[in-house]
Amino acid sequence: MTKLLLPLLLLCLSITALSSSVIVDNTGRAYASFFKLHIEKSSLNDCIVKFGETKIYKDGDASDSSLRINYYFSDEDSYVTFNSGEMGGGKYITSVTVCNEKVNEEYKTISNYRFRDGDFGNLRLGLKRETIVDSFRSLKWNNTIAERHYENKVKMSNEEKDTRGIDVRDAFYDEIIAVKFYFKEDNLYKFSISKVTTF
Repeated sequence: MTKLLLPLLLLCLSITALSSSVIVDNTGRAYASFFKLHIEKSSLNDCIVKFGETKIYKDGDASDSSLRINYYFSDEDSYVTFNSGEMGGGKYITSVTVCNEKVNEEYKTISNYRFRDGDFGNLRLGLKRETIVDSFRSLKWNNTIAERHYENKVKMSNEEKDTRGIDVRDAFYDEIIAVKFYFKEDNLYKFSISKVTTF
């Protein structure tokens, strides 16, 4: 009986390890999804509905203004900031920052909530630098900060082409996703993900 249980236990452990490892995604899209929310598709209001009321901060003025809201996930010891910049119109999320250093602004504390498998492509604070280097190719470094850019072509639907008055067979959006990694003593203490789609 023990001989049968040991291989089963090892298999379960290996599946757990695989499910919690960083997702390798050549489009970058896996990192732009979290808590069943998505950069550019979900709004700051979606975050407020999901996690509760919190103070909304405004930066800049007129054309370059942006809004942001902060939450502290106590079970993860993580501060998460959702931003809506110019391309999001102060409504849709354009970037997210996750950090384990206290935000010097008001934030709502969320307890009894763990990051789920797949959130942020399984990026987690505390990962070793070597894990990020092994998982992400073509990193650009500036001291202790690394960045990875993804550029994708997204085909327009026929409805989108009609709405825009485009009369060509294939038309595409340009989608750019940027992931930034911040390290202290070779450990990831902060990461940010932004996404913008243009035509």
